[in-house]
Amino acid sequence: MSATTTAGASFLMPTRERSLWKDAVQRFRRNKLSVAALVLVLFLVLMALTASLFYPMGYDHQVYADAWKFPSAQHVMGTDPFGRDVLCRIMYGARVSLAVAIVVNLLSLLVGMPLGAAAGWFGGAIDYALMRIVDIMSTFPTLLFAILLMSVLGSGLVNVFIAMSVTGWIGIARLVRGQVLSLREQEYTVAARAIGATNRYIILRHMVPNALTPIIVSVTLGIPTAIIGEAGLSFLGVGVNAPMPSWGKMLNEYVPYMQTFGYLSLFPAIMIAITMYAFTLVGDGLRDALDPSLRD
Repeated sequence: MSATTTAGASFLMPTRERSLWKDAVQRFRRNKLSVAALVLVLFLVLMALTASLFYPMGYDHQVYADAWKFPSAQHVMGTDPFGRDVLCRIMYGARVSLAVAIVVNLLSLLVGMPLGAAAGWFGGAIDYALMRIVDIMSTFPTLLFAILLMSVLGSGLVNVFIAMSVTGWIGIARLVRGQVLSLREQEYTVAARAIGATNRYIILRHMVPNALTPIIVSVTLGIPTAIIGEAGLSFLGVGVNAPMPSWGKMLNEYVPYMQTFGYLSLFPAIMIAITMYAFTLVGDGLRDALDPSLRD
C-alpha cells in the first residue's frame, strides 16, 4: 500500500474523542503547584492514618519527667506541660481536622444537592419556598451560629459535625439550583421528558452528572473552610472534648505559654495554615482543569 493510500486511510479512520475527565487529568498534571499541593494533602492523610503506628501509646500518654522539652532529636516538636509529645498530638489532631473537613462537606452535599436540584427542576412554589429558607439561613453568621449550637448541644466531635453542617449546605444548594436551571432546557433534557422519563430519572441521570464539575470544585474549596471552622470552635473551647487533640484545641491549650514556650502554639498554627493552603491550591487546580472552556 502506497504512502498516499495509507495517509488517506488514516485520515478516514475515526479518531477517539478525548473525554472531559481525561483532559482534566492531563491539565491538572501540568499544574505543578496543584500537583505538589495534592501530594502534600495525601501526605497529611497518610500522617493521620498512621499516627497509631508511630505512637501506639496514644495521644494522651504523659511522661512528667519529659515536660517542657524544647524540640530535639528525641521529641521533634518538643513536649507540653504534661510531658506529652507535641508531634504525637499533631498527628492525632490531623485525624480530627480531616474528619471534620470530610464529614461536614459530605453532610452539606447530601442536604444541599437534593434541595438545590428540587428547587431548580420543579420551580414555582417549591423553588420559592426552598430559596426563602436558604435566604433565611444565609442571614446567620456561620461561626457565631455554630458557637450558639455548640453551647446548646455541648462540646464533642459529633456536635461539631452537626453545628458546622447546619449552614454548610447553603452554598451547595444555590450552586446546584443554578446548574439545574441552566440544564433543564437543554435538548437532551427536553427529549427525556418527551419520551416519558420520570423526574427522578432525569435529575439523577442528566442533571446531577452534568452539574458535577462545579460541585466537586466547590466541595474541595469548602474543605479549608471546614478546617478553620473546627479550629475556631476548638480554640474558643466549644469544639472537641479534652483530651482529644485537634489543632485548634492545641492552640487553645498552649496560648498561655506563647511567650515562654512559643513552639507549643507555633506547630499547630503552621499545620492549620499548610493544610488550608494545600486544599485551596488543589481546589484551584481542579477548577482550572475541569473548566470546559479550557478544553484543547
